[in-house]
Amino acid sequence: MITLSYRNFRLSVGKTQILDGIDLDLLGPGVVALLGPSGVGKSSLLRATQRLIEHGRDGWNRSGDVLFNGQTVFGSSFSKQQLARRIGFIHQKPRMLAGSVLANVEFALKHATTLKRSAIRRLAEEALEQVGLTWELASLDLAAWKLSGGQAQRLAIARAIALQPDVLLMDEPTSALDPLKRQQVEEIIRVQARARLIVIVTHEVHLAERLADFAAFMFRQRGGARIFEVGPAAKVLRDPAEVAVQEFVRTGRAGREPAPESDPATSAPDDLETAAPGSPFGLRLLQRVYLFVCGENTSRSPVAQAICNSEVSRLLKLPPDGAQPKFEALSAGLSVSAIRPMSAKAISALNELGCMPHRHASRQITQELVDRVDAIYCMTDEQCRELTRLFPAATWKLQRLDPLGNVEDSPISDSADFLRVATRIRDLVRWRLESQFRFPLAD
Repeated sequence: MITLSYRNFRLSVGKTQILDGIDLDLLGPGVVALLGPSGVGKSSLLRATQRLIEHGRDGWNRSGDVLFNGQTVFGSSFSKQQLARRIGFIHQKPRMLAGSVLANVEFALKHATTLKRSAIRRLAEEALEQVGLTWELASLDLAAWKLSGGQAQRLAIARAIALQPDVLLMDEPTSALDPLKRQQVEEIIRVQARARLIVIVTHEVHLAERLADFAAFMFRQRGGARIFEVGPAAKVLRDPAEVAVQEFVRTGRAGREPAPESDPATSAPDDLETAAPGSPFGLRLLQRVYLFVCGENTSRSPVAQAICNSEVSRLLKLPPDGAQPKFEALSAGLSVSAIRPMSAKAISALNELGCMPHRHASRQITQELVDRVDAIYCMTDEQCRELTRLFPAATWKLQRLDPLGNVEDSPISDSADFLRVATRIRDLVRWRLESQFRFPLAD
């Protein structure tokens, strides 16, 4: 367990009180959203946590304490260098250092560790792989200043996670990104939250709904900002107790851009609770069309396609052959030479997993498919690189199905061995779907 606790924490600059008695206990791994109006002091709280704001310097003063795993972050047991290794910080506007993409990550490791050069390079490359830059960029020797905004944000995340911190503090990590780049960063946050406590400062209610396990609301009073309401995100965001929080959540939801108008006679409802009576979900699917890509498109990707459609039906409590509102899982290949049916081992695995195999013929991936889908999942790094080379427009929609490793076809032709591959695919698809939904608390 990872803990980050604030004990009557106060922060002021000159005669201005910024934070007034913050009391908050955060547990990880998982994602915590720290919400509140802009300028209320959320970013100052994170900066003070990592001692980017120091007591007695530039007019800043603090009292109270911040405890990381039970130890004060202001004591002699934590130097600034040691604290940076345990608690990472991602700025709202990523700060690139001079030099290459790889050098940016290596710099953090050189100055915060005593590792050998070979170990530093290995950790830097692993961190860049985790954020998808290894296969996206032609070379890691590319100058960092040439990166796009989304790539720069992911480089900043790689620089932080290379130090393998227990906590990541993120200040408005997606506010300056377009929807596709934002989706990539959100996916990285979900993956990193499996092993770390991630604290996100945001004023976006929808971001908190998509990512957070726990939410805390901060508002300013005459004496400075305080925590008004805390709790599991699903409960606090759905049914807040405090009037100020109710108004913030209501206004935050209303501020979302409306969907384009469409013909009501032909389009499915956006709200899945309306579209599927009895469904446990009151929020929308974030991505409506998934594309699973592998080599010849006869085993892994059709298995993922069938499981994905089956899981959505199960989650939305739809009848077996019922229409899935605004959702479709597709499968395509990179080296399809002829129309071929799904392999026998894939059909056998689906039967074993209790998922009805569907009629399937190999399909080559095309520009039309790339343009149509919302998210593309490849089985291996090599497939990600090849897809990016063939279809540059796919880059911003592209992810590896398993962020932590390749999903390779079994080297053994035996059905039982492929079943293990299919089971892994099922678990990954379930995780992908469940990370996109917000589950309400059981009554």
